[in-house]
Amino acid sequence: MRDNAVHTRARAAALLLAALLAACGSAGPAAFPALAEGSLTASTEVGVVTLDGPTALRIEGASEDVAGDEDEVRALVLEVVAAGGRGELSCAWTRTENGSSDPMFSQAGFSCPLADVRAGSAYVYTATVSDEAGASASVDVAVRVSAAPGEYVYERVTFPLLGVTVEANRHADARFVVSAHPAGTDVFARLLEAAGGSRLRPPAYAVRVEGQPEGAPAFVGPVRVSVPSPGAPAIARAWAADDEGDAVDVLLVDEAGLARRVPGTEAGGRVAFETGSLGDFAVVSDGSGPVAPGHWAAEAGSATARRGGLGPTGDSALRGAAALAA
Repeated sequence: MRDNAVHTRARAAALLLAALLAACGSAGPAAFPALAEGSLTASTEVGVVTLDGPTALRIEGASEDVAGDEDEVRALVLEVVAAGGRGELSCAWTRTENGSSDPMFSQAGFSCPLADVRAGSAYVYTATVSDEAGASASVDVAVRVSAAPGEYVYERVTFPLLGVTVEANRHADARFVVSAHPAGTDVFARLLEAAGGSRLRPPAYAVRVEGQPEGAPAFVGPVRVSVPSPGAPAIARAWAADDEGDAVDVLLVDEAGLARRVPGTEAGGRVAFETGSLGDFAVVSDGSGPVAPGHWAAEAGSATARRGGLGPTGDSALRGAAALAA
């Protein structure tokens, strides 16, 4: 009786083994049954654990350069936005005044009040962001405090014949001069040479500034430029920061001869972009834009909007990625 039981168990084990071998040899993978809670099992599956490592420490946005009267600037607070790195981030501010280090100044945190600036001084504030692993990244913000009220004004200048607007925090004695240059002119030819084979949509434009006192910057912060879309009617319209449209490239050759592409937006029959330097520029063609022959013209422009030496929102706006998300 005992031998029959042993034989029965052995036969059952053999049948189970054969079934398992048959399952392993089948074309499709066998599904694993759900395990009862608390049970253990051996498995041939390989578990791969992916650890998300920290991204590089980076500064995503910082306040724009600013110039203004003493009372205006003292009401401002500079800001910096950072991301990535290891662990908690910290930020420390230092500054120079009129080109010399200011050892008495220090500020911790991601914002920096400008309450102690002095009239007639030029500052460069440096924000240094650090993580717990010792990595750091820094950004500079220039701050210029007028020696007298009204030295710098934030102004939008319209050139109605050309359909161009220029918006900037400029010196009160400076003025912008804009000219248009169709295909076949020397200006357009120089831009084509710098384009490295890319097509350009004529006309080209030249933006200059003149009249500022020697030693004083003509403008502080970015210059916002808006021109008619090449091939569209030259209808003057103020540049709007919240315009939605298609991304375009603008080829800019500055007054030092440095060529670079500047991102812009094309919407409502206009192309708008921001730049920290002036010079000659044209819209890069994607092969689908209209082409107009254009004609040479120059215009002095007239102010259509003016405020103190602050940005268009009355404060020191963020520049960089954070500005786009704001």
